[in-house]
Amino acid sequence: VSNVHGQQNTATATVVVSGSGSIGTIPLSSVSPMSGHIGTQIMLVGSGFTPLDNTVHFGIGGTQHLPSYNGTIYYTIPSYVSPCDLVTSGTFCTQNVQPVMPGPIQVYVQNNLGTSNTILFQIVN
Repeated sequence: VSNVHGQQNTATATVVVSGSGSIGTIPLSSVSPMSGHIGTQIMLVGSGFTPLDNTVHFGIGGTQHLPSYNGTIYYTIPSYVSPCDLVTSGTFCTQNVQPVMPGPIQVYVQNNLGTSNTILFQIVN
C-alpha cells in the first residue's frame, strides 16, 4: 500500500479455514414415507452421511450417533422430544420434554462433514 506522499507499507496474513462444514453440504434427498404416526420408522436418504455417527434433528429434539447404510439412515418417530436429546454426553440440561404433536416437523441430518437441508415430515393422528 502506498499513499499520496510516496510512503509504502506491506503486510502478509495467513488464513486457515476449518470447521465442520455448512448447511447443505450433506444433501438430504428424501424422507420416506413423508408422513406417519408416532412409532413410524422413516428412511432418510442422502449423501455425505458417515457410517457410524450422524445426528438426526427432529423438531427441537432428535437422536445422536446413528449409523447410515449405503446413504440411508433409519429413524423412528418418537413420542416426545427435547433439546436435551442433542446435548453432549455429560452435559447438564434442564429443558422440558415435549410431546410430538400432529402437523409438520422439520427433519435434517448433521455430522462432522456438515449439515443437510431440511425436509418437512407430517405427523398424523
